[in-house]
Amino acid sequence: MTIKKRGLYMTSKKRSLFKTITWRATATTTTLALVFMLSGQMKFAGTVALLELFIKMFIYYLHERAWENVEVKDTIEYHI
Repeated sequence: MTIKKRGLYMTSKKRSLFKTITWRATATTTTLALVFMLSGQMKFAGTVALLELFIKMFIYYLHERAWENVEVKDTIEYHI
């Protein structure tokens, strides 16, 4: 769902949360695979991935909501 605010289209908190969850699943799977390839230890890789999952999900959600307060111009000017 989008909400129009001051001429800009803003995403809802629900959409931000859904994007957060799907991105974290992708990123955490990548972290798990990389740590396992580097260490060869699945238990260690799982521990790192689990910590990373919750910490970065929270940070991403805050980042996403902060961007909702940033106004972006409709056009971009290029100066060459």
